[in-house]
Amino acid sequence: MTLGDISTGSSTPKMVSKVLEWKKAKAEEAHTLWQELGSKNDRVTELFTLLEAEHHSSPQAYSKIIALCAEAPASKVRSNASLWCVCPF
Repeated sequence: MTLGDISTGSSTPKMVSKVLEWKKAKAEEAHTLWQELGSKNDRVTELFTLLEAEHHSSPQAYSKIIALCAEAPASKVRSNASLWCVCPF
């Protein structure tokens, strides 16, 4: 699921009502998706925590990780596991 704002803006109450309507109509699918989304959000939080710890314990490694991420397009980061070879986690 991707949630984003359109270029002309959006109405949050309308968007929320549509999501809640979908969750009610497709309860099983919504539950599965919500669980998956929650797990991925938890993983993002975990990785940011590890990245913060790396910043404190090894500033040079942290700087290298950030530089690699800043230079690579998101599609390359997602598809290139070797990009993360400097990352201890």
